[in-house]
Amino acid sequence: MEKFDWNAALGSAVPAEWLLTKGEGVKIAVIDTGVDLTHPDLLHLKQKEHTFYPASTGFSASRWRDYGNAGVPDLFNQPPDPPGHGTQCVSILAARPSSGDASVQGIAPNAEVYIIKTTNASGLSNSVLQCFLDALKVATAIKPDIILASLAIHKIGLARERIPAADADAIFKAVSDNNILLFSSIKNAGPDARSFEIGTYYPSSQPESINTVAMPDWLAAGLPNLEADAELHFMVNSPSGMICKPGNRRHPLPQSFPNSYANYVVGGVAALYLSFLKKITTDRDLSLTKEGFLTAMHSRFSPLADALSADKTKMGIFRNFNLNQPNHV
Repeated sequence: MEKFDWNAALGSAVPAEWLLTKGEGVKIAVIDTGVDLTHPDLLHLKQKEHTFYPASTGFSASRWRDYGNAGVPDLFNQPPDPPGHGTQCVSILAARPSSGDASVQGIAPNAEVYIIKTTNASGLSNSVLQCFLDALKVATAIKPDIILASLAIHKIGLARERIPAADADAIFKAVSDNNILLFSSIKNAGPDARSFEIGTYYPSSQPESINTVAMPDWLAAGLPNLEADAELHFMVNSPSGMICKPGNRRHPLPQSFPNSYANYVVGGVAALYLSFLKKITTDRDLSLTKEGFLTAMHSRFSPLADALSADKTKMGIFRNFNLNQPNHV
């Protein structure tokens, strides 16, 4: 059996002093399909008042503190996304090695993680916008440093559920008003796709969101229109790795690295960076804005065009924003 350390896998992509923090002192809220908290590498995440289930009967976002010990089993199995979506993603972020011959360590295993489940009792996706917006309200009320949302909900939900767009915008605005970094994955595109449809889905369409994709198989064909899109902020390549799955299982990465995984990699890097900043300053309540984070990463990661010639056998993180252009953040 194998062991895998996502923190170490970042290697020279980030400074060693960031890696050493392991995310200590950083609060992260994840909005996902749940997490198998019985998994040996994820047992430490089972904390009092750290698990929420907005889709449960009687849940009230205004009384979120009353629901902080909800069950969040990860029964998700809805192709094309991988089974146990939340468990797998969270293991990249925050797994801690258990004893035995196989284990996973996440990028920021010492971060404080809140889990907000967005699937129903049968494990099917609650692809309803209101459920996600309630989850985002809870995440914002927790006042974390970071929110991770690796999901895509079509904007048609506004009309279908009779939600005023202004109401949705206000919920997202509260995220930035509280200086919380929101990281979103862009909807996975098929092998023939040449567009990520960023503006069609929540949460990636919102100006508060920092958006990430995995390096697509068709990248070798070039970067048509991608570099002109300021709302695609990061692209991640990860050729190898291991993830946790529900039921005390671990598994090598699938051949195609999903956008959701890439989002948790970048969110993990943000946790390391913020943890480092908190350690070298006296301000324990230090927070970052979206613009502040992107500015800090501008010199750290190579531009997207460099992905074409990058060593695909190593993990790589590439940026796609130009701070000197007025339409780019």
